[in-house]
Amino acid sequence: MDDVTHSSDDAIAVAVGRLRSAKLLRLRNGSVRPTRRWQAAMARAALHLYAKGDPGDDLRVAIVTALVDVLGKSVPDDELVDMVETMLPLQAQDLGVQVAGLSYDSPWRR
Repeated sequence: MDDVTHSSDDAIAVAVGRLRSAKLLRLRNGSVRPTRRWQAAMARAALHLYAKGDPGDDLRVAIVTALVDVLGKSVPDDELVDMVETMLPLQAQDLGVQVAGLSYDSPWRR
């Protein structure tokens, strides 16, 4: 996972807004946190990927699968990338894993 992309702060802010509108993120103590709806989507994604034989070595695959499950396939690729970049540090932190090239000091968490 060395090829983590980095979107602009504006693109991330738009992604956070869209994820909050979809009830996948919520504000808590001044930062955004995943909701139970997001956690359920990730659980479904993990089960689906496991059944398909995915090795599970790239957290972004599960995040994309969960986003498409909830938001549908009509989300433009660039917006999907921004949403993945938004969710990746939150999901990694919740799972207690480190992702190479990922900063946990992201602007939307301040």
